[in-house]
Amino acid sequence: MTNTASKIPVKFYACSRAKAEQSVRANRRCDQWLATWPTVDPNRTPLALSYDNQIQAQIESEINDAIASCEQQRLVTEPQPIGMSIRVSSKLDGSSAGRSTSNANPSPTAKLSVVFSPGSPDRPCPMLPRELFTEAVSFNYQVYGGANGNMSWMLQDPVQMQSDPYFDLYGRTLRFLGAAGSQYLGQLTLMINKLVDLSVQFAGHPIPAAVASRVNTNQALNYQVSSGSGYFNIAAVFELTHLDSGAMFYRSIHHDQSPGYLPPWSQWPSAWDAMSPNGQGLIEHGGFTSNSSLIAPDPASVGLPSDGEFLLRVILLAFGYRTEDRWVSSSAVGQNGDDRMSWQPLFFSHMPSVISYNPGLSEGLMPPFELQYSLGVSLATGIEFDAVFDLKYITTFRFVVKLVSHLDFSVGLIVQASGWQAWVLLQPGQTLFLAGATSVSGMNNSNAYPLHPDSPVYGWNRAWGNASVQMDGFGNCKTAFNMYLTAPNQPDTVPANLPQKKAVLRWINDPGQLIPQVLTRWGAIKLYSPQGQLNYPSAFPGSVSLKELRPSITKPGYQPLLNPIGYFQPGYSTPAYDYITPWYKTPWPIHSNLASFLQTPIMVNGEEKVRIGNQDTWVPFSERQLPLPRAFVQQVASALGVSEYVVMDGDDLRWFELGPGGSWHNLLWIDRFYGAFGNLIDGQGMRTAFQTVINANGGEWPDYRNLVIHPNVRFGTFLDNGASEVGDYLLGPDGNMVEVGSFTELATISTLFKYLIKPQYQ
Repeated sequence: MTNTASKIPVKFYACSRAKAEQSVRANRRCDQWLATWPTVDPNRTPLALSYDNQIQAQIESEINDAIASCEQQRLVTEPQPIGMSIRVSSKLDGSSAGRSTSNANPSPTAKLSVVFSPGSPDRPCPMLPRELFTEAVSFNYQVYGGANGNMSWMLQDPVQMQSDPYFDLYGRTLRFLGAAGSQYLGQLTLMINKLVDLSVQFAGHPIPAAVASRVNTNQALNYQVSSGSGYFNIAAVFELTHLDSGAMFYRSIHHDQSPGYLPPWSQWPSAWDAMSPNGQGLIEHGGFTSNSSLIAPDPASVGLPSDGEFLLRVILLAFGYRTEDRWVSSSAVGQNGDDRMSWQPLFFSHMPSVISYNPGLSEGLMPPFELQYSLGVSLATGIEFDAVFDLKYITTFRFVVKLVSHLDFSVGLIVQASGWQAWVLLQPGQTLFLAGATSVSGMNNSNAYPLHPDSPVYGWNRAWGNASVQMDGFGNCKTAFNMYLTAPNQPDTVPANLPQKKAVLRWINDPGQLIPQVLTRWGAIKLYSPQGQLNYPSAFPGSVSLKELRPSITKPGYQPLLNPIGYFQPGYSTPAYDYITPWYKTPWPIHSNLASFLQTPIMVNGEEKVRIGNQDTWVPFSERQLPLPRAFVQQVASALGVSEYVVMDGDDLRWFELGPGGSWHNLLWIDRFYGAFGNLIDGQGMRTAFQTVINANGGEWPDYRNLVIHPNVRFGTFLDNGASEVGDYLLGPDGNMVEVGSFTELATISTLFKYLIKPQYQ
């Protein structure tokens, strides 16, 4: 039986953290200096803190590993052949035990011990990276200028200065168009070889004395600079000088800005993003190239004389350069974590606070780009051209055109007012004011109804346009005036040698189509084209005017509108043609093509022969249509003296308001004319003429007698039928532009105009 009363020897293994930490730190004697580092350098960089934290984490991991290893060990002692022993492993915060029996010699003892591996006191400590004790504080920089060809301008693919097409005249070369126009000269390239060199400025931090010998302060730093964008742009001025007068125009190359303007947008090249130092630690920013179109502006548009010698300069005044925030980091310690070598990012800025410019004198940062060129005399800029117009009562178009020559030679011109044109010989230094008037229908021989005061389709408050008139939607009416170049003396025209100021309505496409009956209305004047050709306009559609004007007026007052219901026989509205109704008559016959099957009806009263029983009886009648053959109406026109033309007064024109079923094509009415000798032809005169012809031809109606035109018949004509017009409108009473003294005479221009009866209505 086992003797349980014997004493049992027990050995305790207590795995103490304090002893484990003491053993680990003793084993890592090379890291013992870290305990004093925060005191020596309280402002360590993120890289240094990250290094310290990771070493401490390694030490903590080794302590935990040591404790775990200790707990796994068993009591190691001499062999016990007999007896009993108990092995106990315990932590400071608890214990666990196991039992075994043997015939051990009863000598009870207690022992507490922890076993760790001792360190190697003779092993040398490694060197520490210099980066742990170094901070990135700023950028050193070198900013370069334009000396020694470092910056330069170059015009790529230059284009010859084009002064518009030329032709020879008067023994000299003249520019055709009125303005030189803005002209493209090529691609202007700015090249900058070296702009800015940057290098990182570092500052040393305190090194604990315990490791001073382990840091090589001459070691080259291992670091990187983060990539990113930045700002770069230039302030440059475009300068144009008229050398003959010294007049100058200048502005920023960034369009309508002051010369020293530095725009907020950037031209930073993507190649500058990397920020990689070279072998000498320099971050080189250069190799910049910028291209822009070089355009010489029209001198007149910038307030300079239009001809002469010009000097164009482009001057680089300054540039702005600024990096975004950059971080300097290091991978020298070969660890994960925060590798920044400073708490604040670095950046560099070179932004000029004041950019000065002295017109004509500033040279800038580098030699300016310069180009000298000349522009010849311009025909159009040597001639002033202006115009005014009005629409009296919205029925009569009146205008005054101004021509002033600043040339030292005579020039032949064609002046066009709306659809009207006339040849004019303008002498050196001469000033002319040319005027004319016609019906609004005669502005381009088109319908007048769009200008009706109450038009719901067009009107004065809508945006629309035709060949003669444009409305802008704000109650402003515009029309076109043009000036063209032709021969310097009476030009080759159809009719030949068209007299000065003889106004013709429009150019005909084929001069061979002109016939004597239309010569007073049509013309085919030869023009110069920009290429120097002299031909009829239809032969070169590319012909252009020397100048064009589009003056405008606001809606004028007008006379009260006529009511067609009260004006004409009740129930009658504005018809298209007078042969549709017997209630109104014009003094001209119907179109000759209609004569074989149409007659003109007119309403009459009278007596008719009626058979009553065996005898004829004359019975009164009223309101009966009497057909008039075309020949009878020709007799009316001849008696009145209006077969070829009449003269009308625009003040006699009246607008109709719309009646039931009214048409928008017949609203402008006139019932007073003037004959060739100035005699007035009014409604009563036309009635008398028609009545005289009816009386003289009574035999044509044997069953009628005592025929009298009904008192309600109206005599006159509508003037806005466009292509259906009986006549064509000329300027003034004789078809000419007239010379006046100034623009102020517009209100006094006669409202009389000539109305030429077309051959088919004669």
